Amino acid sequence: MSTSAKLKARRETSRGPARPGRRVDLRRPFDAKVFARARELADAYQIVIRRADGEYFGEVLELPGIGADGRTPDECVKSVREALVASLAHLMELGHAPPAPASEARTEQVNLRLSPREKKRLESAAASKGFRGIADYARATLLDQ
Repeated sequence: MSTSAKLKARRETSRGPARPGRRVDLRRPFDAKVFARARELADAYQIVIRRADGEYFGEVLELPGIGADGRTPDECVKSVREALVASLAHLMELGHAPPAPASEARTEQVNLRLSPREKKRLESAAASKGFRGIADYARATLLDQ
């Protein structure tokens, strides 16, 4: 079954949102309200597209690891948005707040002094979770609690 067919099946019926900490059956459909909210949010995220070997590959700037490909730029963006909507809906069903889109103004700055050992630990933790840097990892981890 294709990804779009699975997503369609998930949104056609609803069994309600998952409770935080509860294991979710990924074969069931998303809650209709959660899915609609995820679709709204997805439009604010930035997609970076690159071309390699005659195909286009797109990735969500704010959520490393969410990406898709396509034969054309439009097809690629459509596929990435589909994956993003599903990922955002899944996060929301688990009770997690999605990370803020890069387009959202971030005007405040916090400086944190670390030892070289602490910095390496944070960089390692960030990389293991798919983040490109400490700032995004810290923001997602600390604000998600």
